[in-house]
Amino acid sequence: MGYVAGNRLPPGALAALVTTVAKALRPPRDFEAAAAAAAIAPAGPEVSYIASDYPRPQAPARLLSLKEIADSVQETYLVCFEDGMHYRMLARHLRLFGLTPDAYREKWGLPDDYPMMPAADLRHRAELARQRSLGKHDRSTSKPRGYYVAQAKALARGAEIPTEPKAYSTDLARPGWRRRGEVGQGASPG
Repeated sequence: MGYVAGNRLPPGALAALVTTVAKALRPPRDFEAAAAAAAIAPAGPEVSYIASDYPRPQAPARLLSLKEIADSVQETYLVCFEDGMHYRMLARHLRLFGLTPDAYREKWGLPDDYPMMPAADLRHRAELARQRSLGKHDRSTSKPRGYYVAQAKALARGAEIPTEPKAYSTDLARPGWRRRGEVGQGASPG
């Protein structure tokens, strides 16, 4: 409105001005934004310095077919789309590229349940956990392992710190404890 008030504009050019302003103000579509970013950004892949002292350049993202995604998950290994190599623990390898598992899935358009470890390794770890009885015992109600654990739990609950000494304490102020060679009332030397 301010442009039209301050400038002479023929009536036929008003429609073209409104269209140009509307295009400039609307949010860009995905393909327009990608084309604009490609025109502004350098042609090479972007290097991320987040996860490693010696980062590797990331591969440019592309649309993967369902067959490529299915073929990348094997019984004993996974194929990394960044470098095409086989790995048994993909999440650790992705740190070299500055990617988290979620960022990797998002970049390559993978489903949320895409594994980061092959099925054989998952079964092996599950068997080890079963052999060691991991996760079978509820430790939330078990006896505290020491004075400091009890103290921390009491502070977390907002209660007072337990002050009574342990049974095996050598506190000399407690009755019944004597120094060697010390004779008390009613005690026989010897």
